[in-house]
Amino acid sequence: MTDRYIAGTVGSNGAPVSGSDFSSTRTTKGHYVVSFRPAFAQISGGAVTQVYPNDGDTRDNAVIISLSADSVYLKTGDSSGDPQDRSFSFIFGGTGSVATS
Repeated sequence: MTDRYIAGTVGSNGAPVSGSDFSSTRTTKGHYVVSFRPAFAQISGGAVTQVYPNDGDTRDNAVIISLSADSVYLKTGDSSGDPQDRSFSFIFGGTGSVATS
């Protein structure tokens, strides 16, 4: 197995903006699923953060709710902790095969 990383940016509507080897959807207000294509053989970890234009508040954030070899479920929110639709970027790493064209 080889080390593998998937990184990208997702718009507040849940659509991919940049990156490859993933799909993404908005499930409910402030909640998103990013699916890895193909899935990792084993996930090591990752990070997600909001893309917030106009000098955003550091309390506006994103959290990982669950993480598996094939997807991540996450929430973006405002400075009060309430779910809000927000753009975000991510990177996840693990082992596995890369996608084929």
